[in-house]
Amino acid sequence: MSTTDIQITDLDFDTIKSTLRTYLKGQSVFTDYDFEGSALSTLLDVLAYNTHYNAYYANMLANEMFLDSASQRDSVVSIAKHLGYTPQSKSSASATITLTLTEDGTTSSSVTVPQYSQFTASVDGKSYTFYSMNSYSTTEGDTTTEAGKKIYTISGVVLKEGAKLNKTFTVNNNSINSERYVIPNVDVDSSTIVVKVKENSSTADTGYVTYTKHTGIKDLTSTDTIYFLQEVEEGKFELVFGDDVYGKQLSVGNVISVDYLTTKGSLANGAGSDETASTNSFTPSSSTASWAKTSSSDAVNVSVVAKVSSVATGGSEPETMNSIKFVAPISFQSQNRALTADDYKSIILSNYNNVESIRVWGGEDNARPEYGKVFIVVKPKNGTLLTSQNILDIKNIVNTYKPLGISISVKSPEYLYLDIKTTVTYNPNLSTETEGTLKSLILSSIMDYNNTNLAKFDSVFRFSPFTTKIDDAENSITSNKTTIGAREHKAVSEEQLSTVDSTTGSTTSGSGYTIGGAIDIVFSEIDLKATIKKGTFKSDSFTTLGKILNETSLSTKTVYYQDNSNGKIDLVTTTGDLVVGSVGTIDYDKGTVSQLSAVNIISILSNKNYLKFTGDIENQDVYPENTQVILFEESDVTVTMKAETV
Repeated sequence: MSTTDIQITDLDFDTIKSTLRTYLKGQSVFTDYDFEGSALSTLLDVLAYNTHYNAYYANMLANEMFLDSASQRDSVVSIAKHLGYTPQSKSSASATITLTLTEDGTTSSSVTVPQYSQFTASVDGKSYTFYSMNSYSTTEGDTTTEAGKKIYTISGVVLKEGAKLNKTFTVNNNSINSERYVIPNVDVDSSTIVVKVKENSSTADTGYVTYTKHTGIKDLTSTDTIYFLQEVEEGKFELVFGDDVYGKQLSVGNVISVDYLTTKGSLANGAGSDETASTNSFTPSSSTASWAKTSSSDAVNVSVVAKVSSVATGGSEPETMNSIKFVAPISFQSQNRALTADDYKSIILSNYNNVESIRVWGGEDNARPEYGKVFIVVKPKNGTLLTSQNILDIKNIVNTYKPLGISISVKSPEYLYLDIKTTVTYNPNLSTETEGTLKSLILSSIMDYNNTNLAKFDSVFRFSPFTTKIDDAENSITSNKTTIGAREHKAVSEEQLSTVDSTTGSTTSGSGYTIGGAIDIVFSEIDLKATIKKGTFKSDSFTTLGKILNETSLSTKTVYYQDNSNGKIDLVTTTGDLVVGSVGTIDYDKGTVSQLSAVNIISILSNKNYLKFTGDIENQDVYPENTQVILFEESDVTVTMKAETV
């Protein structure tokens, strides 16, 4: 048999064995190769297995050498490192609070909240620990005095969730790559790492010098106290120090101290959302007594109240392999400078992990050009809105790379919220599932469409694929009748709700306008951001109190807003009776409602802290505008089951 007859490209087991048998046909020494029970046939099996195994191994090894085909995280991370990209670590949830500290007396001259001051908060009944990442100080000039006590207020205190740990290394050999300094925990939030170095173990802790994290090697000198950070095996992070050319090199005997937080990631998101006027979400530790000092540095007892400025957001898991494969090449293309819109995108994606979708454009592309300005719209992974701290973090990242003279605008997207109502017909004879189980399957299928196809920029809601997904949720479903609405929420706080005096019938409240003996709320412009069908705009039902339609006394009614198909908004009862006509106007094409006339509200029937306004969308497919994102939540979906009668 000639070598040209060997099928070297067919590497599955059966083909390899067949090729070996074909080869043996051309010789006369071994004649039992074609008998399955023979010893030579067994040897052919072994040879085929070995060849197949080696071919598979060589193929997998080759795949791991390329970013697109690599399937092992260590391989993906290693290749990304060649592109100058470090994957994002697990991230701590971050909250901002305002502290009010009341001193027991007036003797102290200042209050200092130390770095790593501890607080606790709960999410879904589970407690999480938060730390202040910086120290915060105030002086007597920032205080008020009441009843012989000093009251200090410190706003903008940033807390991060996690457990504070420390790892110490001693330098035994300063040759490059001879020693490794690997942080032993996999749940590290790399943004919380603080690295300090002192001369030797005999040096006092006051001799520690703080080293800063550096990316790239631009503008480095041999004396800069910096370190580099890289992900290594098992998702851990390693510190790499300078070589006396790019950054100061460590010396034998140096002691490296690393403080950092390990985090629960996304589990702590939402801490602070349960805060009320009487109950605080964040509780400081018992060590707060030392925060206030007299001039002689003696501790003064203080009581601390922590109020939430922004709830905890930004907690996330380590960057995924798919994300690394996507971001690393575009990060390499930006070359650590922000000049084009794609550069800004890649820098934010590389350095900030609370991004689900992002849009960037230059001010020169606006209808009214704004030269020298860059607009950034970010949909966070957690929640829908960026907090003030999120915006500040993004700006700080971008400011490191952008040219001088360029100003940055960072904001959250505009949302086009959908309201889904579907009546699903099914044949009970074609399924063993209960109606409740079928309803759950349908709801799951609907939410899968939202998670897969929406909640990102440029995502279009397609009516036909959506309704098909409902039909495909289970074999017994025969059809569905679905309407899509747009919605907007208008907040109604507890302070705005009228309180009825059962004896006098009058109402009282802490804010608002007094009209006809009732506290009234004015809803400013409502924008559903879509073309609305006539006669479909309405609000949630609510209970109102007032002198309505020339009534001589106060009366309560359960009412809601409804458009009358002629561009006017009426106030009607739940039985459809008109209460007050033309309390506002609606532009059906734009989906906007002008300011509604003042109305008092005693309670909202949905028991929510907002009034929901909805209207059916005229066009079945929904297209978002430039900075819009389409989405809906499970609470916005109404599924009605209808058994088919045969």
